[in-house]
Amino acid sequence: MLCIVKGVLKAIFLSNPPVSDGHSGVNIAKNLLGGIKPFNISNEMFQQQFTGHSYDGQYFSLNVPEELCILVGSSVEWTLPGWGGAHRLELVLGDTRKDKEGSVPLPTVAWYGNIPTIVSSQLAKVSYGKGYEEIRKIAAELQERLYNPARFCDTRFAQAERKVYLNFLRDWHIFQVRLQRRCEEFPGDGETKDLLKQLKEFEFVGLLMGLTDLLEHTQFLSLQLQTVNKLPWEQRQHMLEFETLFKFLLEELRATAHGAQRFPLHNMPYFADKLEEFKKGEFAGTGVRWFCTFSKLAW
Repeated sequence: MLCIVKGVLKAIFLSNPPVSDGHSGVNIAKNLLGGIKPFNISNEMFQQQFTGHSYDGQYFSLNVPEELCILVGSSVEWTLPGWGGAHRLELVLGDTRKDKEGSVPLPTVAWYGNIPTIVSSQLAKVSYGKGYEEIRKIAAELQERLYNPARFCDTRFAQAERKVYLNFLRDWHIFQVRLQRRCEEFPGDGETKDLLKQLKEFEFVGLLMGLTDLLEHTQFLSLQLQTVNKLPWEQRQHMLEFETLFKFLLEELRATAHGAQRFPLHNMPYFADKLEEFKKGEFAGTGVRWFCTFSKLAW
């Protein structure tokens, strides 16, 4: 439960009631009320002081906010039921990755769904066991720091997704050396050759760098929306600032694509740091290429 104490939101944990049988809206609403019953909060107190409630999306599908208000005699319009902003943001990212027809009518972002697939296929070979020992030895040999090759998980929030990609880019050279050596040692290994092509694909590296920077802004918004003491209008302001930033980025990127000599590098620090090298067709001191078969292999 959240209470305003001297103008500051305070979170109070009351209880953890079991999930009701049947998963109906009215039963879940009764369950929620049962969790606070020992604290002697009457229906009259609800009608006078109950101003807001927040749920996961499934609760809205089951009409839990309406059922709860009916049980305590309050108006659902007055109590302002809310769907957690951070959770909705992550659902948008998830739907965009999955490119669900009708949910995200943006076919041009299909690449976003392929990025985690490619990253996961690369990390599957080095996250544990013999592959991990190989990259540890290579990192020591190259005198480079090895960052945790964490696997992608689509149930984690934006900050976890960005960390996976950032560590992947930091370890990119180590992965490349490992695959190059394996191709030389096992020239008939087609899978390793395909992995090396994917890793050194110009488009993949460029998109991953840009995505890592974009997710930094998404991560900031997500963390702000998760902050307990953020009031609704403060959360709304963060969302508006985020929307404005992305509109600006979109305009700048479109201008850049049409040859304009400007780019929002101050909002994309990782890409800015690597841009001059990348223009030369290199990343981490190694050449990257636009393989004509890449779209067939992965995109």
